[in-house]
Amino acid sequence: MYKKLMRITLCLALMYSLPTQADEWSFEYRLFTQFLFGIRNLEDDSIINADNLLELPEQNLELDFRPDFSLSNNRFLFSIKPRAELFRTKVELTEDNTETSSDSDFFLQEWLARAQITDNFSVSYGRENLQWGPALLLSSSNPFLEVNGRNSPQSEVGGMDYARLVWVASDAWATSFIVNTDDGRQDFVDHTTSYAIKLDYTGQEHYFSIIPSLREESDDSDDVVALGFFGGANINNALLAYVEGSLVKDGDSTQGLAGLSYTLNGGSNLILEYYYQQDGCTNDLIHTCLAPGAIPGNLERTRLLRKEYLFLNASKDWDQRRTTLSLRLIHNLNDDSNRLIAHFTRAMGDHWSGFVVGAVTSGDENTEFGSLVKSSLEAGFELTF
Repeated sequence: MYKKLMRITLCLALMYSLPTQADEWSFEYRLFTQFLFGIRNLEDDSIINADNLLELPEQNLELDFRPDFSLSNNRFLFSIKPRAELFRTKVELTEDNTETSSDSDFFLQEWLARAQITDNFSVSYGRENLQWGPALLLSSSNPFLEVNGRNSPQSEVGGMDYARLVWVASDAWATSFIVNTDDGRQDFVDHTTSYAIKLDYTGQEHYFSIIPSLREESDDSDDVVALGFFGGANINNALLAYVEGSLVKDGDSTQGLAGLSYTLNGGSNLILEYYYQQDGCTNDLIHTCLAPGAIPGNLERTRLLRKEYLFLNASKDWDQRRTTLSLRLIHNLNDDSNRLIAHFTRAMGDHWSGFVVGAVTSGDENTEFGSLVKSSLEAGFELTF
């Protein structure tokens, strides 16, 4: 019923806008191609991935073609982001059993149809990677998907299907009504419809958002009612403090994050965050965290098993941002495991750039970050027009 209602609303919006439309159309495009080679060093004694049960590749070659197209004027926006992927992987299941395979995939990463009804009101439907919030580790205020993809910067976060009504009341205030109708490029075990209202305030020295939401449950369980929030304030010209989180009614999946961002002279940036999820697992043995009753309720949306984390990010750029380096350290406060990720990019012209992404973990096979991959390395180049 909700899908039909949103489609009718969008059609009425288009019909309302069409008679007054006399503006010229603008067509824009971006052609992006990426080639990468990756290697992984898997944990040999992994308890949760014995004999590489998860079939994690030890080597992979990948060629991605990611064009973006949009057609717009003052009233309408139509955009589409088709994707083509060619990849070859080597998977070692046991010492004597190695599989090498080639495959391809073609899909729509995102698409959108939006109508600007008035200067302050718009309606849209489509597949989007809908992100918000100040935190870098994840967006704990987002009731739809909290992963932001920054641990794997060369990959795209899969879009999900949303209907949105947006009202911009003033320069400082805006309100959005959002319905998540389908999991799209995500792969949730039991996807259900979610609803959220997002109220945003943006001032000169501070900002905040409040996001009440409801997620329907597919079984006889009660629907999940939550109140998401985030906000930040400038302490001085260099220091920014912020918080983000979600309070869940009648549940144990409340989350919270607090962060500080400091910008040094010359543009370098340091960020420190503390993240807490109430239903995170604190068991000593990591495989017991995957047993029924111990799995965090938001695991699919956070991809984190434990209760408490510290996150440190340091970034620096040179040559007018033609060369960038970012270091991300995620420390698990419950089992003392770590994941360190380094991302280096270098522009080699107006259209070419190269990249290297390396990651190392510490912790034994009974820890979250040490139980799967010891280290990994990706390198390649990008071409953009």
